[in-house]
Amino acid sequence: MQLSRYEENLIANLRGLPERGVIASFDANGVPYNKRNISECEQGQSHRLGQPLSEILNSVIKEYKLQEPRLEAILMEHWDDIVGMDNASHCYPKTIQRKHTLIISVPDAVQRSNLHFQRKQILDRLNQWPGLEAIKRIVLVG
Repeated sequence: MQLSRYEENLIANLRGLPERGVIASFDANGVPYNKRNISECEQGQSHRLGQPLSEILNSVIKEYKLQEPRLEAILMEHWDDIVGMDNASHCYPKTIQRKHTLIISVPDAVQRSNLHFQRKQILDRLNQWPGLEAIKRIVLVG
């Protein structure tokens, strides 16, 4: 199901993401120049206006896979088991890039060196959890 720009921007706003195709420019009072009211956004979208909100939300949830657990949530829930109790308090997962590279922030150089030698074991533990088996690489940053 293809969503309109208006619907995609609503979802972006809910998730805290920038709207698609919007360049912010403001007048002296701080009002956006390109701000359109809802009736302007809904022109040409009349086929969706009669649709119940529950149907629209269900299609959005399905299309954007919002019910599936996010990799970050799974990672945080099992962080102590993945890196070990000793290491968990000295590092934290920073981000997942391209769904296969885990960036771990380790402020202490000694701990970073220690974790560098444990990368294979950490990857093996990561791959035991459903959803995290896609991670194939670990990068340690300061």
